Amino acid sequence: LGATRVALRAVESALDQILSSDSAGAVHVSASGPYASLFVLPALRKLTEQYPDIVAHVRSTGPAQAERLLIDGGLDIFVTDVPISRADLKVTRLGELSYSVYAADFHPLAGQIDVSVDDLLEHPFVGPPDGLADHWVVHLPRKVGMVVEQLHVALEVCALDGLLAVLPDLVARNFRGEGSLVRLPVEIIPPRPLYAV
Repeated sequence: LGATRVALRAVESALDQILSSDSAGAVHVSASGPYASLFVLPALRKLTEQYPDIVAHVRSTGPAQAERLLIDGGLDIFVTDVPISRADLKVTRLGELSYSVYAADFHPLAGQIDVSVDDLLEHPFVGPPDGLADHWVVHLPRKVGMVVEQLHVALEVCALDGLLAVLPDLVARNFRGEGSLVRLPVEIIPPRPLYAV
């Protein structure tokens, strides 16, 4: 919870800096759906009191496209868990996100007290397409039963269709869709930083 508050304040501060230097009142932000809901929208709600003429343009773009848009001026801020290192872009580390493997409450692994990596590898995952990462451990090949581009779709597939998923714990805890998610008791995914670029 503390990390969430720190990240939210950092996004709010970055947006405030952009708005205070831009008289037009427009701000262009990119974040994946869950990050937009958890960090960007709450920050924008607070800032609309100070900047009532704000017109927010919130979208979801991949890291390569976001990087181009940031350089070309088509994007003001990008919230991501993918590191971007360019001398001409300011990158602020917002905090760390923990990741875990999740299953639907009806999945055979959901009720087990002890789950091994070998147990995970016997079941298919929902995973991202090439060029995107869910932060699965690269050296462990896994079965992928469905490829989806958007994190909120992966949440739904995991909760309703019975595929395992690697998800940020914060996003999984805040899932309010149909079905329910169970965090499996296996520590395999290291925490990852969250950035504002």
